[in-house]
Amino acid sequence: MTECIGSENVGVNGPENIDRAAMRLRRVLLFPLLWILFMVNVPDVIMGILDTKSKWVNSLGDISAIVIMGSALLYLLFAIKQEKKVLRLLIGGVVLVVISQTIRITRILGIFDGLHGTPYEYGYQLLKVLDEACSGVGMVLIAAAFLTAIVDLYAAKRWLAVQREDLSREVRRRAKVEEEIIQEKQRYKDLIKNLPVAVYRNTPGPEGHFLEVNPAHVAMIEADSEEELLKINVSDLYRTASERRKIADKLMREGSVKNEEVQLVTLKGHPITGSVTAVLKYDSSGQPYFDGIIEDVTARVEAMKLLEEQRAKLVENARLAALGIMAGGIAHEIYNPLAVIEGCAERLADHANTLRVEDAFLKKYLGMIAENAGRIHKIIQGLRSISRDASRDPFIKSPLAVIMSSTLELCRERFFNNNISFDVEMPESDLEIECRPAQIGQVIINLLNNAYDAVQAVPEKRIRLGARKREGGVEITVEDNGEGVPSEIVDKLFVPFFTTKSEGYGVGLGLSISHAIIEEHHGDISVDSAYGYTRFSIYLPYAQPVEEAAS
Repeated sequence: MTECIGSENVGVNGPENIDRAAMRLRRVLLFPLLWILFMVNVPDVIMGILDTKSKWVNSLGDISAIVIMGSALLYLLFAIKQEKKVLRLLIGGVVLVVISQTIRITRILGIFDGLHGTPYEYGYQLLKVLDEACSGVGMVLIAAAFLTAIVDLYAAKRWLAVQREDLSREVRRRAKVEEEIIQEKQRYKDLIKNLPVAVYRNTPGPEGHFLEVNPAHVAMIEADSEEELLKINVSDLYRTASERRKIADKLMREGSVKNEEVQLVTLKGHPITGSVTAVLKYDSSGQPYFDGIIEDVTARVEAMKLLEEQRAKLVENARLAALGIMAGGIAHEIYNPLAVIEGCAERLADHANTLRVEDAFLKKYLGMIAENAGRIHKIIQGLRSISRDASRDPFIKSPLAVIMSSTLELCRERFFNNNISFDVEMPESDLEIECRPAQIGQVIINLLNNAYDAVQAVPEKRIRLGARKREGGVEITVEDNGEGVPSEIVDKLFVPFFTTKSEGYGVGLGLSISHAIIEEHHGDISVDSAYGYTRFSIYLPYAQPVEEAAS
C-alpha cells in the first residue's frame, strides 16, 4: 500500500504510519461488516422472531449493504496498491457479498416468486443456496483479507522498527564522524595558525585580494591585523606589479610554482625577499584561486650573498697562495736571465772604448741579452695570467702547447732547484681547444704544486706533465711518484676546504677550484692512485656548447 502495507517510503516514522494505516483498514473493513450485521442480518433475525416480513426493510438494508461494500471496495482499490494477495481476497469477498445481496434483493422484491409450483422452482431454491454460499464465502474472504493485512502490517512494523534502529545507529555514527571532521578541521586551523611561514589563499588578477591568511603572514607583511591584510590588493605587496603578474600568469599556465623567489615590500615599506610555493585551485562555481605559502628568505639571501663574497675572497687567496708557493722559483727564474743580461752588459761596457768591435762579439752578447729578456717577458706574462681572475674571460680557440709553455716558465726552475726530475710531453703545436686559457693554466699550476708537495718525502723525485688527443677532446695528465692518495679520501679530494697538508701549507681550495673550472669547461677531472703513483687526468672538449661559447 502507499500508506498502509508494503510501502518502502514510510520514512523515519514508519511504524507510526503503519499504525495509522492499520486503523484505517480496520475501519474500512469493520464498518461495512457491522453495517451488514446490524442493517441486514439483525433485522432478519428480529423479523424471524416476530414472524413478520417487510420487503422494504430488507431491500433497504441489502441495498445499503451493497453501497457500503462498493464504497469500501473502491477505497481499497485506491488504498491497496502493492499487497496483491490482500487485494485479491478483498475483491473476491466483496464481489461475493455483493452477489449475495443482489440475489437477496431480488428474492425480497419477489422477482422470482412466480417460479413456485413450476418446473423452475428448483432454480429458485438454487438462488437461495447461492445467496447463502456467496454471503458466507464472501465474509470468510473479507475476514481472511483483514487478518492477512493485519499480519502484514505488524510484520512491516517490526521490520521498520529494526530499520529505525539501524537508522538511529547510522545517525549516531554520522554524528560521530561529523564531530571528528570538525575536530580535524580545528586541528588543521590550529596547525596553519601556528606555522612559522606565511600561509595564504588569494584570488588571481590585478585586483586579486587575500581570502585567508595566517598570523605568520600578518607578521611578515608588518600588518596590524588579518583584517587589514584582507583589505589590500596582493599586487601592493610586490615591489613591481609586473613581478606579481609574472607569478600569477605562471600559476594559471602551469598550475603550480615552487620556491619562486619574489621581491616584496611590507606595509611599512621594508623590502623583503620571499620564496613562494603555490597551487591553482577552483571553487564549486569554477572560479580560480591560489593556495600557497611564502617563506621570508631575506636573511638567507643576504647570507648567500655574503658567502659568495667570502668564497670569491677565498678563491683569490688560494690563487695568491699558489703564487706565493711559486715565488721562490720565480725569483730564480728571473734572477738567472737578469744575471746573464748584467754580465753581457758589463762585457759590452768593457769594450765600449775599443776602436774596433767585432761583429761576432756583438751578435753573441746581444743575442744572449735578447734571449734572456724574452724569457723574463714570458715569466712575467705567465705570472700576470695566473694571478688575475679569469672567470669572466670569453672562451677562445687557444693552442694547448702555448698554455702549457706559459705555465712551465713559472715552475721549471723551482723543480730544478729542488732536484725534481720533471718530464714534459708537449702536444702538437696545432692542437687547439676552446677554453679560457688563464683558467686552464691555473688548473695545471695547482696540480703541479700538489705534485711538488707530494714528492718531498721520497728520495728520488719525479713529476711528469703530458697532453695527448682523445676522442672529442684532449687529455692533460700530471703524474708524481709520491706516497699516493689513500683510497678512503679519494672521494673527498675535490670537496672545498678538505686538505691532507699540514696547517699553514694549504686551505683545501686548490682542487675544488680546479674541479669547478673544469666543470665550467664541460670537461672532467679524476685521480688514479692504484699503481704506486698519483695521476690526475683532465679531459677537455675541443669546442664548448654554442651557448657557453657565446656567453
